[in-house]
Amino acid sequence: MIIMSMFINIAISSNDQDFGSSSMCIGNSTNGNNVYRNYHMSVSSLLSNFTLEPVPPVPRFYSTYTGPPRDRAYGSYICWGDISSQLCKKCVSHVTESLSNQDFYQECYAIGYYLESGLCLVQYSNKSVNTYINGFVFSMGNIGGKVADYLPYNKTLSKTIEGLIKEATIGNWTRTNLATRVVPVTGTRDEIHILVQCIPVISSKNCSRCLRELYDYVPSHCNGTQGGVVVHANCVLKFSNQTFIGGVHGSLTPSYLHCFLVMLFVLCTL
Repeated sequence: MIIMSMFINIAISSNDQDFGSSSMCIGNSTNGNNVYRNYHMSVSSLLSNFTLEPVPPVPRFYSTYTGPPRDRAYGSYICWGDISSQLCKKCVSHVTESLSNQDFYQECYAIGYYLESGLCLVQYSNKSVNTYINGFVFSMGNIGGKVADYLPYNKTLSKTIEGLIKEATIGNWTRTNLATRVVPVTGTRDEIHILVQCIPVISSKNCSRCLRELYDYVPSHCNGTQGGVVVHANCVLKFSNQTFIGGVHGSLTPSYLHCFLVMLFVLCTL
């Protein structure tokens, strides 16, 4: 098996910020035979479907397939929960256009991922990929500079993310597998805005595993920073001391039942 990674310098603007793009191919490179050509025709059709279907309102997660069984292409896209439906459609359209213009899918057979960092992720494959795959963390970065007092900031961040991971295990989230938190940092004027999200087709247990994998990267890559984002093929973790989740649709506000279930889970694991 050949593994390729490609990083492409294009950007899309959102809220006066530019988000870079990256792509990753996992599998064999093409060799030009008819099987590959037919498959890539299916991928091309698949990408077109992302911009044509479905009609508004645009869902944050969409999965489909095209082509005959022998050359079928499976694919999906997911938009992060902190962006609007309109920006989700714009992001997906931009990704599919970029893939078509650069013929990325012509060089990648098996599983291809294309990320607009902070906005959306497009995936395609020659087989259905609806399960969690360990080790698919392929994008991470800091948001802002260092915080003045990073010890209480990191402690609050760690405690909150741990809680969200436990909630994911219980599986008491919305249909979009999305949860947000805004938590104050004790002894400071800071507050941390956190978003975690998994693709809906993986189980609650695997959602928790995916978020745990992301969380393991935070200390070494985002330690003491105002914010950060870590992206896996199946989930995303994003945090900042600035508001970015005000427009989230379907974000989770814990109910009394949910709080009880979380407490019960914690007690059972002691």
